[in-house]
Amino acid sequence: QVLKTDGSGNLGFASAGGGMLGWGVVTLDGDLALNSSGSQYISSNQTARNLSKSNFISVSNGIISFLETGWYKIDYQISLFRVSENGEFVRGIISRSTNGGSSFTDLAYSYASVADAPQEANQYLSAIIDIESTSAYKIAMGFAPENASRCKFVGTGMPVTAMFFTKLAER
Repeated sequence: QVLKTDGSGNLGFASAGGGMLGWGVVTLDGDLALNSSGSQYISSNQTARNLSKSNFISVSNGIISFLETGWYKIDYQISLFRVSENGEFVRGIISRSTNGGSSFTDLAYSYASVADAPQEANQYLSAIIDIESTSAYKIAMGFAPENASRCKFVGTGMPVTAMFFTKLAER
């Protein structure tokens, strides 16, 4: 509750606006061993599973679409482990498309190393995005390993690689 005035100096209480307008979760469905080094994202040859009970995101062939315009916070949790003895640096990427999914660029990224024990690592990164168009703006879970044969992303067990979406405001 907040205090408000009716313009004549009379005070009253009103419900505060803002807060979370909705939420969604998309997880990597199964473990993912990447097939090449360099930036890549989950697409039709892998799978992402929509666990949302919301009506503002959908997933098709690993690509996340927004069904409503607005401001969204994206939290990305990446769980990975080393599959060979050589060192490994891995970049987790929130990938964004503004052309309907034809191409993707980095919206946000972070680095983790699984070069030394322990051989597992978790990355966490966040971004806020203004979805201006539901047909143009898409999001994908992105990865960029130093060497693809040395790293696997975890989609089974706990913790799991996942993106969490919070709708913050209408556009």
